[in-house]
Amino acid sequence: MNKRARFLPAVPASGFPKPRGILYNPGRGGPVESQGAIRDEGARLRSAWSFRRAATLFVVALTFLLPFALGAGPPYTTDDPETPRRHGWEINLPYVLARSGPASQAQAPLFDLNYGLFDHIQLDLEIPVFRVSLPGQPTASGLGDVMAGFKWRFLEETKARPQVAIYPQICFPTGSVAKGLGAGAPCYVLPVAAEKNWGKWTASANLGYFIQQAAGASDFFYYGAAVTHELAEGMEVGVEVFGHAFAIIGSEPENGFNFGAELRLSPTIALLGSAGHGFRRKGHFLAYIGIQLLTGPNRRKRS
Repeated sequence: MNKRARFLPAVPASGFPKPRGILYNPGRGGPVESQGAIRDEGARLRSAWSFRRAATLFVVALTFLLPFALGAGPPYTTDDPETPRRHGWEINLPYVLARSGPASQAQAPLFDLNYGLFDHIQLDLEIPVFRVSLPGQPTASGLGDVMAGFKWRFLEETKARPQVAIYPQICFPTGSVAKGLGAGAPCYVLPVAAEKNWGKWTASANLGYFIQQAAGASDFFYYGAAVTHELAEGMEVGVEVFGHAFAIIGSEPENGFNFGAELRLSPTIALLGSAGHGFRRKGHFLAYIGIQLLTGPNRRKRS
């Protein structure tokens, strides 16, 4: 599973709001009278606006990488219900890039750690190192918001039904808000995922709800659906569609697609890659390239 991407909603042409020049005294209901009070009130508003603006910039940037931030099965954005075997590890180390015109965001890298607590329960920790470049802002890099969660596959696959799992996660505000690397508030992800196999073909789908508490953000639903095919032993290709509703107040829904591939070099090492763009705006581009390491007991092909 993997995190952090969807496409960047359009920033309003008017830009971000600025503090107004006329200040009022909330306690008296009239104009602030003293110059000292005006300076104090102005400093307070500038500080509050700066924090809200930085948090909003991060939320804008985060929606870039939401598909890979929402419990996906690498290198795809669509989540699946598979987990590592008991005491097995899956470690994904990707470079993820999202670009929309002059704006871009990268996870360089993302440390995606998955541990099989039981055969049907996975623990997950994701530590992103962001590099964010937005129009009119200096490029920022550093630790982003860390995500942690667990996946519980409560229904196993049979000939008549798919396997199904839930995958709740919490996003901790560990990234710097001032640099635009963190939201400054926690978020919560509540997805359900299903998968069905037919010989060398696999179909998976997920539906989730993303709860945000950051300034300028809104809660939203997201979805993904992927189909993969095993071309030869150790080689797999696939295609997916994905999308989400209004991630930022005043934004529009986003939808896109990806083509992906997996090349297994050994039982413990695989190369993963995918690329795609949005349906609504052709300037949106998304790419994932990374390495997957498996340790411990023999396990399933993806988490």
